[in-house]
Amino acid sequence: MFGMSSTEFWEADPQLYFSYRTFYLKKVQSQIQEWNYKSWLSGSYSYLAVSVALNNAFSKKKIEYPSKPFEEDKEKTKTELQEMMEKENDKDIRQQIEFNYWARL
Repeated sequence: MFGMSSTEFWEADPQLYFSYRTFYLKKVQSQIQEWNYKSWLSGSYSYLAVSVALNNAFSKKKIEYPSKPFEEDKEKTKTELQEMMEKENDKDIRQQIEFNYWARL
């Protein structure tokens, strides 16, 4: 089982939650670094750079090379949250969706 059990969450020390969250964030950061390294090895960054350069050379519409090419856009996830909240009418389910979103940040 991964993560914090319900008994640990409700009955244990509140600092334990922050320990789990800190460990999770460090684990995610190491996965991002590993993914960036694998992307670099496979040539994804070079492919993206060449495609942007060719697009700018032969197209009227210019695009820019992204500052963080393969990282998730937080604004996109916020709009996804808003879309899910608009679809749901039940107040309890809306609260669950919102809590799950903020708990996973």
